[in-house]
Amino acid sequence: MPAAPPHADMTASRRTLLELCGVNKLYGATRVLRDVDLAIEDGEFLTILGPSGSGKTTILRLIGGFIAPSSGDIRFDGTSVVPVPIFKRPFNTVFQDYALFPHMRVNENVAYGLRVRGVGREEIRSRVARALAVVALGEFGERYPAQLSGGQRQRVALARALILEPRILLLDEPLGALDAELRRQMQQFLMRLQREVRTTFVFVTHDQEEAITMSDRICVMREGVIEQVGPPTELYYRPRTPFVAGFFGDNNLLEGTLGGADGAARTVRTPFGDLRSATAGQPEAAAAADGRAVKVAVRPENLRLAPAEGTCDNWLAVRIAEVRFVGPISHILAHSIDRPDIALLLKRPSQAGGLGVAAGDRTAIGWNAAECSIVLQ
Repeated sequence: MPAAPPHADMTASRRTLLELCGVNKLYGATRVLRDVDLAIEDGEFLTILGPSGSGKTTILRLIGGFIAPSSGDIRFDGTSVVPVPIFKRPFNTVFQDYALFPHMRVNENVAYGLRVRGVGREEIRSRVARALAVVALGEFGERYPAQLSGGQRQRVALARALILEPRILLLDEPLGALDAELRRQMQQFLMRLQREVRTTFVFVTHDQEEAITMSDRICVMREGVIEQVGPPTELYYRPRTPFVAGFFGDNNLLEGTLGGADGAARTVRTPFGDLRSATAGQPEAAAAADGRAVKVAVRPENLRLAPAEGTCDNWLAVRIAEVRFVGPISHILAHSIDRPDIALLLKRPSQAGGLGVAAGDRTAIGWNAAECSIVLQ
C-alpha cells in the first residue's frame, strides 16, 4: 500500500478555494478540455496527473491566466477570474525550465517581482532573506544561477514565486529535468515546504509514483476529461474507470458481468467462476444493474499465493508461468488452469531462498472481496 502523504489527514475541514465550472478549451476544431469541473481546496496539495496530451498543463495555464477558456468559468473565492489579467491574479507559476535570469544573482532573481511592484528596498531585503531561508538557500544569495545545481535553481524559482505570497502556487512539471535521486529529494522538499508555507499547491506531472507520494488529492486526466479525483489510496485501490485502474501500476483486470448483491459485496460472473468484490466507497458499482459489463481490479500485492481453498473470498487454480527477481520485490506471473489466456501478476517480497514456486508449478491464488474493486465499463 502506498504511504499516505504526511499531510493527508488535514483535508477534512478544507473549503473550496478555486473552481473550474464546465470549462472547455478549443484550438481551432481540436477540443483540448471537455466540460471540466474541478474544485481545488484551500491549503491542499493537488496533483493533476495524466499522459502527454491529456490536458493537465492546459488546466494550469487556464488557472494562471496564460490562456482563456473557450467556454465555462473559473472562480476564485466565488468570483470569476476569467477577465482578470495574469499580473492581478493571486497565483504564481513555477515552470520546468525555472525561467531564472542568468545575468542576475540569486537574491536579485528572488527580488524581481517585488521590485516590479514597487516595494521598498529594506522590505525587499528582508523578504528575500526570509524566502531564501525557507528554501534553505540563505548562503547562496550572491551566486549566479549558472553556479547552482539543478535542485538549487529549482529552489530559487520556488523562492521567487513564494515571495509574492500567492494564494495558489502552480507547478508545471517542475521536477522533470532532474535526475532520479535529486527528484526524490525535491519531492520531499516540496512536501515540507507546502506544509510550512500553507499555500495551495497545484502540481502537474505525468509520473504516477510522484503523484501518489506527494499529493493530498490526485486529479487523473485523459484526453481532456477528468477520469477521477480523490486521495491517492482511493485511486490506487478503488479506481472507477479502466483507464485509472491501468494507469496506476500493474492492476490485474478481470472481465465479467455483475451479479446480485451479497451484503456489502457484489458478485461478478467471470469465465472461470464467480468472484466477490466489496462495494464500500463505490456507490456506482453498488447501484449498477445486474448483467452490466465490468472489470474486477485487484492489485498484485493483494494476491495470496497457495491459500487453502475456502480461506479467501476468491480462489483460482493457476499454473506458474514465470518467477522473476527484481530486487526487493519478485514478480510471479500465473495463468488460470481453466482459462490459460487469463494471466495474473503477483508481487512478493524477495527472499534469499526463493519464494517456493517455479515455472510450471500448479498452485492457487486467492484474495478477499475487500481487496479488489469493481470498475464499470
